[in-house]
Amino acid sequence: MTFRAHPRSAELERTLQRLARHAEPWQGFFFRSASPRWAASGDLVSGEGSRKHGGRWNPPGIRAVYGSLTPELSLAEALATTRALGIADESALPHVTAAGWARLRRVLRLDARARRSLGAKRSEWLEPDWKRGGEEVLSQALGRLAEAQGLEGLLVPSAVAPLGQNLVVFPDKLRARSRLEARGVRALP
Repeated sequence: MTFRAHPRSAELERTLQRLARHAEPWQGFFFRSASPRWAASGDLVSGEGSRKHGGRWNPPGIRAVYGSLTPELSLAEALATTRALGIADESALPHVTAAGWARLRRVLRLDARARRSLGAKRSEWLEPDWKRGGEEVLSQALGRLAEAQGLEGLLVPSAVAPLGQNLVVFPDKLRARSRLEARGVRALP
């Protein structure tokens, strides 16, 4: 599927270039909740699913690994996704919550100050209908532009929990000393 670039792409790109100067290192654990089929495989941190289908912070064609900063939020995010697809909780479960670990050199925090600089409303960032056919939403444009500028990741607000934060990593942009790995998945059957 071909996506049309967001109408404000050129303006967003200029502003994001300025904001990218404030990118900082980030290191720590993040959590992903996935079906058992995907939790034990290399797919947990490959970003292949998002490359094929897109996500809130990336259009199709860009690999992105999504994680939450708490295990509780990772399950809430996973259930929100399946619910949006019309899948009942009892059919979507079980899910395995797995830990990932990242050491990144260039991560941009998309907080309220960044949102104001970009001239965006919180509701635009957390657009409930981010899967609009063929049209890139604001958050996808920001992810695409951040990845194009060589950022390794974004810290973004959760659409599920008002105070929750998620990490979006662009595996194709990892620098020489950066790392992205799944933890503990060898113990899974």
